[in-house]
Amino acid sequence: MKVLRPVGHQPDWRSVEVRRHPEGWCTMALSGHAAVLAEEAGIEELAVSLTHEGAVAAAVVVALCSPGDDAPSRADMSRDRATAMETTDGRHNSQNSGRARPLSG
Repeated sequence: MKVLRPVGHQPDWRSVEVRRHPEGWCTMALSGHAAVLAEEAGIEELAVSLTHEGAVAAAVVVALCSPGDDAPSRADMSRDRATAMETTDGRHNSQNSGRARPLSG
């Protein structure tokens, strides 16, 4: 529900449905208020991964959004990711204080 960012009226939990494809994978379907919120957010699809062990189960859902006019390109995202990983002494952030500097070029 968090990805839908509801304000005020919360979608009914029954409006989020996990469906099993005949060949084994799962998909998600939204209805009602949840579907409206997803459309407003530009969410085109929800990908779901489910797992369980004994009495414990977990799910991870990824929202796939339509690119908007202000959406960054793949090149912009790659450059931003590289900039975040490069540091003042050229090593990965986890190896020093984490001060990032822009990459040249």
